[in-house]
Amino acid sequence: YHLGDGYRATKKIFTQGMYYTFNGSAETAKSIFWQQELEEAKPGETFAVTVRSGNIYHVTPGWNWQGDKFSGTMSESGVGVIRKSEARFDDEGNLEKVAEQVYWLIIPEGGLHYISPTQEDDYSTVLKQVEKINNVWTEMGVINLRKHVSFDNVTTSGEIIANTGLSILKNCNTIDADYIYRDLKEMLIDLGYYTEAEFDQLDVKLKWFIPRYNPKQWPQNSAGDLTFAAVLNPYDEELDGDKEESEEGKTDTTPIDVRVDKGFKENLPVVAPGACKVIEADSDYIIIEFDGVRQPDISILDGYRMTIYGINVNVAEGDELEAGDEIGRTGTDQIRVLLEHDIGRTLSNVSDYMSPEKVEVPELAYFYFLPYESGGKPGTVGVLSANEMAAGLCQWTNLRKTESHGELNNIAWLCEKLVEKDPDFCASLSAYSSWSIEAFFNDVNGNNEFKRDFQMLEDENFEYFAQLQLEIAMEEKKEITSRHGCDWIFNKSP
Repeated sequence: YHLGDGYRATKKIFTQGMYYTFNGSAETAKSIFWQQELEEAKPGETFAVTVRSGNIYHVTPGWNWQGDKFSGTMSESGVGVIRKSEARFDDEGNLEKVAEQVYWLIIPEGGLHYISPTQEDDYSTVLKQVEKINNVWTEMGVINLRKHVSFDNVTTSGEIIANTGLSILKNCNTIDADYIYRDLKEMLIDLGYYTEAEFDQLDVKLKWFIPRYNPKQWPQNSAGDLTFAAVLNPYDEELDGDKEESEEGKTDTTPIDVRVDKGFKENLPVVAPGACKVIEADSDYIIIEFDGVRQPDISILDGYRMTIYGINVNVAEGDELEAGDEIGRTGTDQIRVLLEHDIGRTLSNVSDYMSPEKVEVPELAYFYFLPYESGGKPGTVGVLSANEMAAGLCQWTNLRKTESHGELNNIAWLCEKLVEKDPDFCASLSAYSSWSIEAFFNDVNGNNEFKRDFQMLEDENFEYFAQLQLEIAMEEKKEITSRHGCDWIFNKSP
């Protein structure tokens, strides 16, 4: 060993090595395992190789399957087709049969073993062997090939690729991957290969496509070994069975993060998750293709396609959209989302690229749990005394004028601010911004129209309604603090 050998070997691994990319799915992990096993096989050995949806699903040494008779011709790579079957779905889109192909493989002369650039001085030998390996996988329809791994999303040819080494680690969501990512990132920055800013582009996240609905879970709906789509279910009234009791003014002590997800409501806006072009559109589904040139922060998803089923589409084929532009509205059908690689493979981890937005207000967390007299929930409306009533998470109060204090109409003010924040979501509160104090008291002791409309917004999207109220509360507090010359209270600097 000589000083610098480790550095030179590391540089070769990063710049010349060609590897399979792991996207976090079990299907990809299994396929990579079998690909590496076949690379170790000896020339002339035979295998029956089952491929499902672009991944190697199973390998059987030798060819001794009952009923399988190979009568075709073998390719130069040693691949022949034994049998094929196609995918079939029922009327509801559930997979009935998994598409698979079974291939007859004879390991070619010289084998399929991978040659590391650290073991071979002639780099052309490495490239020729990788080409030989990849030719076999391509003839079998296997998508995951050996290729250069880029750390800045761009290969030496300038082509943008989707799964780079660090973005894979970034999205694995495990402690080990987090440590590896941190250490590798620090090393590459210290060596001068990249800057801190160049790493920021690896943290890619599409905009959540139903802004007014944040589900607790965003599950993949898998059928057999083929993940079909990530799904969301429409509103279920049966999950509202305990609503009547909770409206009696009692404080709900159930932690927010474990409440039951009742499903999305009808007619909520559905938006484009990123800059895209509409490739195909019908009344109940849409296919969009992401444009990483117009939106550089999603450049590694350039050319990826997303299909959304189960929405009422209101855009047309050929439309070019920006992130957040409305593409349709929710209906009463289940919503299914497919994300496809730019070479056509359906990805099994939609949530790694697009997931519900979380309300990030840790400095305001106490608002959620203080036992306010009105109930302390965003949709609560309550009468506290003969001359006092309150509404909302932070208990905005209306007071009738008495001998001991003046009158307040903070609830009308709150409604006005909420409508300003989101005129669409809070449209039902517009009329109440001009109500008098007596109008609110008469209503809460009579028809309860305001209480009904206020509670409906909580039912529609608890977290979002809470977020709007917390933003208003903090803006109000900051305005009062500034008026008294105490802006330093909000300065978080040491």
